[in-house]
This record gives sequence, C-alpha cells and structure tokens, in this order.
Amino acid sequence: MRGYPLRVTGPRWTSAVVELAPDDLDSGSARWAEIAPDVPVQAADDDPSRVRLVLHVDDIGRAIVHATEAGATLLDRRERAVLRSPAGVVFHLVPATPGEPRGSTAVAAVITVPLRTANAELSFWDRVKPSEVRGIDLRVERDQDASEARVELVVTGAEGEPRRVSMRG
Repeated sequence: MRGYPLRVTGPRWTSAVVELAPDDLDSGSARWAEIAPDVPVQAADDDPSRVRLVLHVDDIGRAIVHATEAGATLLDRRERAVLRSPAGVVFHLVPATPGEPRGSTAVAAVITVPLRTANAELSFWDRVKPSEVRGIDLRVERDQDASEARVELVVTGAEGEPRRVSMRG
C-alpha cells in the first residue's frame, strides 16, 4: 500500500530570508536585490540585520519535537515555529507547500560558530537536516575568533561563481 510516510519529521527543503534592521531596510533591500534577487527580504522584528534559515516541513508539530530532542529551544509557535539551535542560530519551521522549491541564486548557508559550541551545533544540524534535503545547502564551520554564531549566504554571482555574502558589508 502506497501512502504518506509514517515518519516525516525532518525538513523537505531549506531556504533563507534576509531580515534587515529598520534603519537598514531601504539600502539593504537594494543591495540584496542586486546580490540575490530571489531571496526574500523583510524587516526584522528587532536589531540586528541577519540571514534567517527556513526549514520547510510536512508536519510542524513533529518537526518541533524532533528539533527540540536534537537540542533546539522553541521560542514561538504561531503560523510558523521559531527555534534556536544550541549555538544560538534562530531559524523557522514552516509548512511545506506542494511542488519543488524554486531554484535560487542562494546555494548555501554557512553557519559559523565559536569553537566552544561547534560540536553541539554540528551534531544538531546533522540530526535536524538530513543530507537528502533539497534547497540551499547548510554548512557549519568552526571559527576560533567568533564570539557568537552567525549565518551567511553563498550566492551565485553574475559570472556563475559562488561568493559568500556577509551581513556586515
């Protein structure tokens, strides 16, 4: 008998949203429209500007349980779930919509974490994002000089070469 898989807790695909602080919204929107025109840009609820990871899942309730068992903290649950990873990366779980994700100029999200939280963060994302997920790739990197976790996007430039884009400039 064919049907819906019994255990679908992980994400179906990943994407990203650029959230800009109110003071950065005008100039930042123009910058991101040039860099990655298909990556959504929206106002952040608070400072600072950041890249927010979005995991598209079939069952938000089960995905929350899966993510919290892996080490996430649930921050909010309305039409989407907002969680924080062990190293402090805030991400969203949203309902997956039918169909395939669109292609994107954003090809990866790089999560850079301090050495003190790297093992927990690597383990967390290995459990939460299975390797067969479509969309942007997630990578976790250790940085001995980092004081907190940050997310940067890797986008395909006009020449077709990937380049890493920082929120810092």
